[in-house]
Amino acid sequence: VTATGRALQLAGTSADLSEGSNVLSSGLDAVYLTTWTYSLTPAFEPGTVIMGPDTTFGDVGGTGILVAGPGTVATLNGTVLSGAAANGITMNTSGFVTLIGATIEDVGGDGIQASAGTITTSGGAQINNSGNDGIQLDVVAMANLAGLTITDSVGAGILVNGGSAVLDTVTITGSGGSGLAVVGGSVTTGAGTAIVDSAGAGISASGGSLDVTESSIVNSGT
Repeated sequence: VTATGRALQLAGTSADLSEGSNVLSSGLDAVYLTTWTYSLTPAFEPGTVIMGPDTTFGDVGGTGILVAGPGTVATLNGTVLSGAAANGITMNTSGFVTLIGATIEDVGGDGIQASAGTITTSGGAQINNSGNDGIQLDVVAMANLAGLTITDSVGAGILVNGGSAVLDTVTITGSGGSGLAVVGGSVTTGAGTAIVDSAGAGISASGGSLDVTESSIVNSGT
């Protein structure tokens, strides 16, 4: 799918891209998810997209996936989302983003930026070479991160300005800033979490709450 605007815009519609070879290229956001609202039935229907390992992204002038409607769902199972000029995924509403062995890489902004909604990772998911932070959480966003590797972010590996994050078996390496930066919200790091080779502090906290358990910090710059 090639478009000068958005490649896919789903309002109350489900799209299954889990099989077959699919390439998304767009001048704006590649995928835009929102919610269909109307006074008649159905009055509330969120958009959903499921992507498999054979779905790839070409040239994307904006965000790879924009989650913009309450209840909307984006599931990436083995998908590689690369090359977006802005963020890999942006979520500014109470939606759901799930990465299962998926990769976000070489994006111009954050790998994932969320001010609301829930992010879940598992199965060896990766966020590589983000132009800003690997993951940035704001306001009321929640992140349940397991089996995730974040490498070579220009900014922080994970920046938490608000919301909450739970890290379990997460590895953050080569961050240009802190591996984990906590400005607000709450963060818990659990067993198997490692922060390695950060140019800044392994973990920096200037607000919010932080609980570190069975985690390792190695070769931090400051």
